[in-house]
Amino acid sequence: MRDAPHSFSTPLWIGLTALIGAAVGAGCAADAPDAHVAPDATSTPIPAQTSAALDATESANLDVASKVADLAAGRCPTARIFAPGVISTPASEGRLVLTADGQTAYFHRFLANENRLVVFESRRDPRRDVWSEPVAASFSNTAFNDFDPFVTLDGKYIYFSSDRPTDGGSTARPDWEIWRAPRTRTGWGAPVHLGPEVNTPDNELFPSTTDDGTLYFNSDRQGGFGAWDIYHARRKGSGFEPAVNAGPGINTANWEFNPMPSPDGRFIFFGSIGRTDSFGGADIYTSVKRDGQWLPSKNAGPCINTAQEEFHPSFAWARGSLLFVRSATPEDQGDAYELTFGR
Repeated sequence: MRDAPHSFSTPLWIGLTALIGAAVGAGCAADAPDAHVAPDATSTPIPAQTSAALDATESANLDVASKVADLAAGRCPTARIFAPGVISTPASEGRLVLTADGQTAYFHRFLANENRLVVFESRRDPRRDVWSEPVAASFSNTAFNDFDPFVTLDGKYIYFSSDRPTDGGSTARPDWEIWRAPRTRTGWGAPVHLGPEVNTPDNELFPSTTDDGTLYFNSDRQGGFGAWDIYHARRKGSGFEPAVNAGPGINTANWEFNPMPSPDGRFIFFGSIGRTDSFGGADIYTSVKRDGQWLPSKNAGPCINTAQEEFHPSFAWARGSLLFVRSATPEDQGDAYELTFGR
């Protein structure tokens, strides 16, 4: 099942920007990124391995730009199931993300015997290129539903959606809301509810951030263009400004959900259902920002989308790839897939 009804420059960034630019219209210049928000004074320093990974990602020679024409024309590498039998299993998995160094994976899995969603963690063995048996993330071993994990590029926070109560009680909320846990020296700290600037009595799902701290998510709150719209909230100190609708370049009278912006906020991948250009069911779409507004979005094309359902897009910068989920039916969570650019 899908959730919704339920500035650094790299060759990968260049390739994806060109690909999306070809989709939404040639010659569309993107906005300059906003100034970074100063980190919290109490935040944990970026781990050395993460800093090194960001440097390596920035200088990686992925040669994506030369593949843009092939990708736009649908001539591309086959998307392959990610870590079959370990992360992608017969169980229901969704929203796979990797840390900046590409060595730790987070995703959610539905535990049928417990009737709940749990965020899992798996680590890559770089010598054997295999992933460890997933274990429940420390913050997610509760009686409530946790899902849609997202780790910031600096590794300082993990965001997720949950129905856990905000009053410390034992009764799950009737809606889904967004939480954030900080990285501490011993692991993930206690999750913090993002508050009324982001959350409402309606549902808020699939958090993702840019590297200036702007939060993107989808919600079925009143006042949108359709049943589900994409919203964003700018960082303000340790919290956020009130969330606003991302606008008609992205949102339509159909369903829009699963936003995944680029680190500098210049382009975005997201899911949508019900559009006339769909390959079938839910598809992944793209848009580029110009003059502060999102240009009319376009289908990401046959390199990603099929007659099946595609959703939950995420970037894996260290691997030069796009991660997403594909399923045969809306009721089936499906498996995580990886499409590697420039290889």
